[in-house]
Amino acid sequence: MKINRLLSNQWLSVSTALALILSNLGLADPLNYPSVVDLAQYRGTPIFEVMRTVIKPQLDRKAVEGFYVADGRTAVRALDQVDDKVARSALKGLGVEGLGRLADSLNRRGRPITFYDLPEAIAATPGFRGDRYDLTTYLSLVSGGGVAVKIADDVYAYNVNYGTGQRDKDEMTGRSFGAAGQYHKAFDASDAAYLRALEKIARPRVPDNGREIMAFTRTILEVITKSDATGFNYLSPEGKAVASDFLAVYMAEQDRHLMVNLRTHHWDSALLEVTLLAAFHAGQERLAMVFEHEQDRYIFTDRVVDQIGRRRTPADLTLRPAGLVDYWQFSTNPENPNRSGINITRGAFSRLERKITEYVRRTRPGMVENIERIVQRRGNPNVFDAVSDYLINFNTQQNVARNADALVAAYMEFLNQVRVDAPAITRELQQTRF
Repeated sequence: MKINRLLSNQWLSVSTALALILSNLGLADPLNYPSVVDLAQYRGTPIFEVMRTVIKPQLDRKAVEGFYVADGRTAVRALDQVDDKVARSALKGLGVEGLGRLADSLNRRGRPITFYDLPEAIAATPGFRGDRYDLTTYLSLVSGGGVAVKIADDVYAYNVNYGTGQRDKDEMTGRSFGAAGQYHKAFDASDAAYLRALEKIARPRVPDNGREIMAFTRTILEVITKSDATGFNYLSPEGKAVASDFLAVYMAEQDRHLMVNLRTHHWDSALLEVTLLAAFHAGQERLAMVFEHEQDRYIFTDRVVDQIGRRRTPADLTLRPAGLVDYWQFSTNPENPNRSGINITRGAFSRLERKITEYVRRTRPGMVENIERIVQRRGNPNVFDAVSDYLINFNTQQNVARNADALVAAYMEFLNQVRVDAPAITRELQQTRF
């Protein structure tokens, strides 16, 4: 979508066009949300605590009280503030004029609606065509039907359609969109899309000696430990885009984790740990990983098959080069074959994390001990798990805030050494049985 195409549309007034131009200049929240949480106001507070005490309560209110669907002009104007994939989903079967008419019809109801009820209201609208659920997501997004988190000057995470955790399967609800200026419009990155983008900055076509991935890693750790996003100033546009997607997905998984009081659904820790393993993969000559070759049988390999949980024919067994995307898999459980996610590969990436921890503890024990001293988990065989458990914990948040700088420094030293030692660690793992 281009601005000039939208400006010529009948749904846009002069004032609307001016607002769009201003938002393109980065002078305003591009989607003009009524509920914006500015992380700068919470600097020094761990992101988990901000999620628990600020963002989730606001999302819960939206789930219960609902929101007013935007009018047609607003819905059409917003097409230029979202990723093309998001725009295409909204326009499918309707076109621009049809989308505007649908939004106007719902807006004329004059009363708020919850995301639970919006799909049926869309389907009941005369002349409706398209996918009611895709349109529910889009209309919620562009109607301020959730909470926007301002991460940096032009970096936002938009969170919509999250349940409170009081209804069955609420933890499966919600979509979060990362946005980073006009070079990365609001996009609800899937696990696979995020991991592919992460690999591009971890293993760029032109080697950069780990510069971008280590700057990215420090930036997200500073946001997680103390809601400090100043590191975004030092990232390339590509790095900012990937970091915005990470934080959007991380907030989504934290909200779902909080819905079940942290008892299950450890999807946020899985995302964080795999993201930090990118430092190791950045240093490898050829990307290799621990992979579940068969049920409960793991190998260290640089050649994998597509989606082990969905193999159907001999052709599906064709080997290809491993990538970070292979940390995302479909379930091998025949009772739930459509479930997918990064947490499904925890058995594999946890084994890799333990071997990396063991290697650094043996060769540079002080680096592991520095982290253990902070997180108060001495002798843990997996330092990645120890840190994520420390960060995502009701009982540690004051300690996280107090020790944020020390933890980031110690963890960055550890991860950078892992990147440098990756070839030696890889050679050792090639001789290891899992």
